[in-house]
Amino acid sequence: MIPGQKVLIHGAAGGVGSFAVQFAKSAGLLVAATCGSQNVDYVRSLGADRVIDYKTEDIGRAIRDWSAEGVDVILDVVGSTTLPHALDMLRPGGRLVGILKVTADGDIERDRKEAEGRGFRKITFIIDFERGRDSMREITNLIDAGLVRVPPIEMLPLEDAARAHQMIESGHVRGKLVLKVADL
Repeated sequence: MIPGQKVLIHGAAGGVGSFAVQFAKSAGLLVAATCGSQNVDYVRSLGADRVIDYKTEDIGRAIRDWSAEGVDVILDVVGSTTLPHALDMLRPGGRLVGILKVTADGDIERDRKEAEGRGFRKITFIIDFERGRDSMREITNLIDAGLVRVPPIEMLPLEDAARAHQMIESGHVRGKLVLKVADL
C-alpha cells in the first residue's frame, strides 16, 4: 500500500487488529477501525484516525461519511458474517482481506466469486510461519523501537480453558488470551 491510502480494520481491539492498526499507521496509511463501545478509547490510542463503535454506529454509513469514495483495503479479522456489505465500502479496485479463524467463517469461495464479479479482490490470508521470518524481524524492530506496542495479554490457568474458549467465541476479547499450563 501507498502512504495516504485508506484502510478499514474490522475488529481492531483484538490481538491481530491491535497490531494491524499500528502497522498501518507506521506505513503512513489512514485508518478507520471498528470495535465495541468498551474499546473505543483503546483503539483510538493505537492511532486509528476514525474509530467506529459497531454497537452504536452503522459501519457502512460511517465509512461513506469518512471516505465517500470508499477505502482501498478492508482487513477483516472478525469474520465475513459480521461485516455485511463489505464490498460496498471499497473503492473501485479495492481489496478485501479476510484472516481465517478457527470458527466458521462463512462461504469463502462464494464470497471470493462475488468480489471478483464486482471487480474487487477478496484475499483469504493464512499465516505461513516459514515464509514470515522477515516480517517477524520487521515487527520485532518496530516493537523494539517503541513504534508498536504489544496488545494486552491475559493469562488464565489451564483449568479455565472452557471459560477462555467462551470468551474467544464471544468475539469481545481485547488483545490475546494465554493458557498457563505449568509453572516453569
